Amino acid sequence: TKYNKNMISKVILSSLLLGLALGSGTGNPFEGADFFANPDYAKEVNSSIALHPSQAAIMNIAAQQAAAYWMDTMDHIAGAGELLAAAEAQATKTGNPTVVALIVYDVPDRDCSAGASAGEFSCADSTCADGINDYKTK
Repeated sequence: TKYNKNMISKVILSSLLLGLALGSGTGNPFEGADFFANPDYAKEVNSSIALHPSQAAIMNIAAQQAAAYWMDTMDHIAGAGELLAAAEAQATKTGNPTVVALIVYDVPDRDCSAGASAGEFSCADSTCADGINDYKTK
């Protein structure tokens, strides 16, 4: 959706700006920022508590920790918009910048044809035009 593409573009731009800030030695860009606790990760941890009730205390702590959001399928790329909207709401509520850890993993021919993690897109030629076009349009 439009919101997803706009938010993902902002994340990429923010990542570039963060890299510039880190490279310029101007200070800690994370100072005063809150790391976003991925609610999908929290759901997974919480669902494990029933299987391991003796570990509930430590699992409850783990569920509240920031965890990266893996964009390893097209569905997860589309879902990033909801995650970013929740992070934006958190930042608005707290008044602090919110850092979201994203791992962009569904890219054309990643992992040099490793098989198990080869991605959903393919580069048929040296320019990768078809794979990149699929990535942009699907």
